[in-house]
Order: sequence, then structure tokens, then C-alpha cells
Amino acid sequence: MAALAGILKDDGHEVSGVDIDHKVFTEGELLKRDISYQEFNDEFEYPNDVDYFIIGHNFMKDEVILKIKEKNKPYKEYHEFIAMYFKNLYQVAITGTHGKTTTTGYFYYGLKKYVNTSMLRGDGTGIGGFQNNFFVYEACEYKDHYLVYHPNTIIITNIDYDHVDYFKTKKQYNSSFNKFAKNAKTVFINYEDRNKIHHKNLITFGENIKADYYYKNLELSNGIKGEIYYKDKLIKQVEVPIFGKYNALHILAVIAFLHHNNFDLTNALDEFNKIPCIKRRLQQKIIARDVFIDDYAHHPNEIQASLDNVRLMYPRHRVVAIFKPDRYSRLVEFQKEFKRVLLNFEKAYILPLYESTSENSILLKANTRISYIDTLDQLITEEKLMENTVYLFMSSKNIDSWLYGLATSKELTY
Repeated sequence: MAALAGILKDDGHEVSGVDIDHKVFTEGELLKRDISYQEFNDEFEYPNDVDYFIIGHNFMKDEVILKIKEKNKPYKEYHEFIAMYFKNLYQVAITGTHGKTTTTGYFYYGLKKYVNTSMLRGDGTGIGGFQNNFFVYEACEYKDHYLVYHPNTIIITNIDYDHVDYFKTKKQYNSSFNKFAKNAKTVFINYEDRNKIHHKNLITFGENIKADYYYKNLELSNGIKGEIYYKDKLIKQVEVPIFGKYNALHILAVIAFLHHNNFDLTNALDEFNKIPCIKRRLQQKIIARDVFIDDYAHHPNEIQASLDNVRLMYPRHRVVAIFKPDRYSRLVEFQKEFKRVLLNFEKAYILPLYESTSENSILLKANTRISYIDTLDQLITEEKLMENTVYLFMSSKNIDSWLYGLATSKELTY
């Protein structure tokens, strides 16, 4: 919603909003554009001077809709508005279980030097402008919301069973992506997931040389360096200061799209040297010999990918996980996988579950390397004497108070 608000402001609309009284990391983008919002509560008065209401998923409640109808104003839910508002632009929808936000950012930087491009990204970043003719956006699979979109091209980063509170089986989850794929003329997909999608115009990218687009001589120790091939033909040399195998695959998807659509690849990655950090994707704060990283990882495979990246970036540091689970359903479904990946850290701390439930996340407690803690003071006490450490804070929810609390305590120690 913050990203959409930014786009509408760029397009010349007057934008304001209503939200819960709770800090969310995306609100920084609203402040940059001077977009105000009020607290939502039972006493909130819906303004009379609004021409259109766009409703976030969590606010699609009878009492909210009734109040808007009383104003006799048009309204749409978030995803339905996007489908309507951008219908005349060339749309590139980025979907998949992991890496949607990052890949959307990479596509924007890959495309904007060729064509005027708008972007909607899950970290609250939205870039608009009526002169733009391309729209790159993040399309989330949760509750099948993305099925209302009919993009020209869909990029599927990967398909890895998730959102188990809604999709009860892997088959149902995979079927959702297959339905969405039918809404586009062209689908690019990670080679490893090619058999999960049935589409007449399916283009693959990946590590395997059987993919349509693939790497040779890929090096990840000091950024991403390698050669990209289409079939058996070298099409692009890549060298960018970005870490990690998954990021290499995201970049590969961008190059595959550009090449397939006949864009000149000569300077295709120039803008990648200027990419600002995507919010809550390995955002770093360095204090003396310690590094504090804020990351969105909340699925076992995402946690492993973040750990792999950190070990490439800081090979001589001790790496500690501070993980705040978000949904109890995900915690239960993947408890073995969570335990396995958290044991790959030198130490892991599990914070209280974000979701309101009578249960908690203590079921992840495996041994002395995985500890369950309730308070920031406990974390500070455990880590006050440790140095040369990367603290990887991970959650789909806000975890700022833990990160800055520990960082401040360590800063005072030095």
C-alpha cells in the first residue's frame, strides 16, 4: 500500500491514508513523499473530500465497506485497483515464493535505461509517472490475490511450498502459480520449477546448462561474476558488486527478459552498480567489529540463503541468528526445516511469536545452540562479551527494537 501511495503521488494525485497505530518499515517511503496517514480506530471519521478509497487486504471488513458506501464513493481492494489502474501499460509481474521484492528492484534498474518504467515493490518503494509505458510489480500468491492480474510477462523466481495457513497442500500451492501463469503471454521460470508450470511460451533460466538461459564460470566469492549463455551462445559477461546465488539468478532473469525482447545488452547492468539497498534485505549497520543486519527472511530456505550470503560477505565472522517467527502455521509445518537451518549458525535466538496465539515458538528449541528468549535484556546479557560477530535479525515483521537495542548496547561497550 505504501508503494502504491508513492506511485499515485508521483502521478499527480493527492494521497492520504489510514492505518493501525503501529510502526511498519514501509512508512519511511510515505514520509519521503509527504504522504500523511491517520490512526484507524472505532472513532475514525471517514473524510468527505476523498474521491476514491483503496482498501488494504486486512481492512476488507464489513464495517469499513459500509462506512465507505455511506459516503457514496467508489472503492476497490488493493489488488483489484492495481489490475484496473495499470491495465494499459506493458506489465511485468514478478512472482514466486522467494525473492520477489529483490527481483522487482533488479528489473526496474534493468529496464529503466531502455524504457520509461514504473515500479511497485514490496518494501514500500513505488515509482510512477504518467509518461511511463512499462510497469514492473510484485505479485504475491497469498490467498490467490494475484489471479486478478493479466500481465504481458510473468517472472517466477521459484516455487517452494509456503503460506500453509491458506494453501493446505503443495499441489494446491503449485496449482495457484499454474493458474496465474495462464494470465500472461510469456512466462520466465527458474529451471528447477519448470515442470510445475504448463504454458505454451515457457522460458527457463537457472544454473543447469539445460536451461534456456544459464551461467558458466559463475563466481560468488567477491560479488557476482560469470558468463550468461542463451542456448550455446555467450550473450553477456556479468560482474556486479552483489552477493549470493539467489541474486545471481535474479539478475539472470533480468538478462533473459531483456535478451528475449531484443534489448541491447551492451550496457545492460550499468545501473546495477547504483542500486540502493532494498529495505529489510540484508540492510547493514556496522559498529566496530560487529555487523547488525536486518532481513526479511521468514521461511527456512530464505534463512539459509541469507546465511549463505552473509558467509560470503563476512567469511571470518561469527554469525548469529535472531529470528522472530510470524505465523504459527508456518512454524508447525516447517519446524524440522527451521531447526536444521538454525543449527547452521554459531548461535540462534528465537524471539516470541509475532502472531497472537496461545502457542509459542519454543517448539524450535533444539539444544544449547538454539535458545528461546523473551526480552531484549536477555539477548544483551547473552551477547555482551562477544565480538567479531554478524547478527542476522530475521522476520517478516518489524524487528527494529531488538536490532537497535542490541546495537546500542554493543556500541556503549566499545
